[in-house]
Amino acid sequence: MLEKKDDFGEIYDFLESENGQLLLVISINDEEPNNPEIICNNSNSATFCRNNKSSIFLPDMHPDVIPALKASKYLEVVEMKGSKIARYYEASISITKKTSLH
Repeated sequence: MLEKKDDFGEIYDFLESENGQLLLVISINDEEPNNPEIICNNSNSATFCRNNKSSIFLPDMHPDVIPALKASKYLEVVEMKGSKIARYYEASISITKKTSLH
């Protein structure tokens, strides 16, 4: 597991399940997810939009993550509270040709 931090110090990571599904692991947020979506471009960054008030910029993603996102229609999201799973849900994936999302 490679832990990364966004610009505000929030820790995130991408993992691959045994069946090849990509997982995004993030810290829990007080707000409930509503139409969550990850928007990625052709660089090594993406933006995860949890709802219309909360988003996380995901810089410096591993080179294998973007092709895995492009090959999928959705992403499993795990929100952690300490070492426990607090929420588990799906987010849609959108690919954009823009070079910067931040």
